[in-house]
Amino acid sequence: MIQSVFRKLSLEESFYICLITMMCSADVTDSKSYHKLNQNHESEFKYDGYSDLIKTNIHKNYIGEDYPDDEHVEGQERFPFFDEYGSGSNITVQLGETAFLNCRIHDLQDKTVSWVRRQDSDVHLLTFGRQTYSTDSRFSLNFQQPNDWRLQIRYASPRDEGIYECQISTHPPNVYTMRLRVVVPKVEMVDDHGQVIEEKNYETGSTIELKCVISQVPSPAANVMWRHGIRLLNYDTSRGGISVKTDLLPQGAVSRLYIANASQRDAGNYTCAISEQSQTTVVVHILNGEHPAAMQHNSSCQKAYAFILIAVLLLYHLERNY
Repeated sequence: MIQSVFRKLSLEESFYICLITMMCSADVTDSKSYHKLNQNHESEFKYDGYSDLIKTNIHKNYIGEDYPDDEHVEGQERFPFFDEYGSGSNITVQLGETAFLNCRIHDLQDKTVSWVRRQDSDVHLLTFGRQTYSTDSRFSLNFQQPNDWRLQIRYASPRDEGIYECQISTHPPNVYTMRLRVVVPKVEMVDDHGQVIEEKNYETGSTIELKCVISQVPSPAANVMWRHGIRLLNYDTSRGGISVKTDLLPQGAVSRLYIANASQRDAGNYTCAISEQSQTTVVVHILNGEHPAAMQHNSSCQKAYAFILIAVLLLYHLERNY
């Protein structure tokens, strides 16, 4: 009879039935041992999610319970376990954003969850239960119902990169490890040839066109903001003739600012930003028929005169004191 049953089963189904049979003969009765043994072989039998369906059916037909489930056979000791599919082990965020490290746990019972950070050989306790123990106020526990012991890190920076562990107070502790990566975006103002610029000259009455290239971001940069000095231009209607066009890319964006009929009031600093930490600025000069080279020469002369004046004042101050 057993042989006839196995002939009707596929390779994957036969494997899990043999696995269960070995567990029973070895007197493996706790669910923790089952999950550990099952995880060791799971990667060997994955065909487009079919093995998960097989596991579920085998549990229903041969064990009498769904998988995974918090309900266990009466008399069996229960153990907490991580929902690895709902947590994620590699987290990438952008500089200045809030990082969320999810840790979903089933059947926690009376056990306690803690977060620690590993830096080389050092271990730093961040949270224990729902209390935060980190001296860095950017770290906190942001628990999400029903079972997500989520660690929150505000204003993420490169110094936050590394290994984080979500731990359950079993004996020995059950640990789920995550790696955090913080990406520093690249924001540059470029000319028509793609060369980075710091200044740009326009004639009175012409159209100002500035191009900002954003790259090295985890997701498309949808919110590209333009400012003239401290004035936000994206939604400015007071002047007229201002428009912004942004093309999203897989890991960044290209944004262009247009200002028609330029005048002296349009001169000054223009900033392209995706956050307070990721931005760049270019100086725009509006010329009244003056040649750019002559203007740059005058600017250099002014800087030289200022330097000489500071040197004279410094010498005068020293002579008076000594």
